[in-house]
Amino acid sequence: MNIKTMFHFFKKKKKPILETPITTFCIPGIWKERNEIVTAIAENNLNEYIFAGFVLLNLKNNNAFTLEICEFDSNLKELFKRVEGNNRISDAILCEIENTNFVAYLSFETKTEEDIKEIALAANAILKSGGVVVKIENTNIAFTKEDWFELSTEKLRAFLFEENLKDTN
Repeated sequence: MNIKTMFHFFKKKKKPILETPITTFCIPGIWKERNEIVTAIAENNLNEYIFAGFVLLNLKNNNAFTLEICEFDSNLKELFKRVEGNNRISDAILCEIENTNFVAYLSFETKTEEDIKEIALAANAILKSGGVVVKIENTNIAFTKEDWFELSTEKLRAFLFEENLKDTN
């Protein structure tokens, strides 16, 4: 056995890293203060969701979603203006976005169709609590509140699956 072969033998073999897909939704809202978000989620989603720290908790199944609240970004309106597909955001909604004070970023691992359904329902909870519109951060697709409520899990999965395919090419 030569020295080169010996070192090759002792090299650690790299294990493939399987990335878990994480889906993130950007949801601007009409809240005036951070504590208003906590109250609005509790009041509009009784016995369903609570929000504390960076966690939005589904009380029925204990799914914990990451929920980060950020102050309004002046570039947000432009980002929503450039969304793709049939879900163009109207000027009225863009004005609403411009008048928001905070943005909620909701994240969750979406390995299964059930996970996609769960994050969609969590987004519903935020929309019912003062959210204006939803942008899927992993894509360039956004939905008005009304369109989001009508969106099926199957269609949402298709949007996310399409984007994941783009990422691998």
